[in-house]
Amino acid sequence: MTDFECVKEQFNLLMAQAQYWQKTWNSRPGYEWKMTIGLWTLLVVSVAFMKEEPPVWFLIAIGIILFLLYFHWLRGLWNANEDD
Repeated sequence: MTDFECVKEQFNLLMAQAQYWQKTWNSRPGYEWKMTIGLWTLLVVSVAFMKEEPPVWFLIAIGIILFLLYFHWLRGLWNANEDD
């Protein structure tokens, strides 16, 4: 194998890798917005079906838990986008 063939093969492998990462980066927004809409829909529907007003401490606790879970999910997306 000549040096040119070796360089060409390495270039083709690197291009295939770049195309793979571009595909994952481009497909990620397709489910990011769906998850966000789903979360907000779940929150609105759960409020609509409440029979009576829950205690304030319960609402605060649920809000904090949801915020932390959502932040954890977004942080993973930020890291994945940064790596891509």
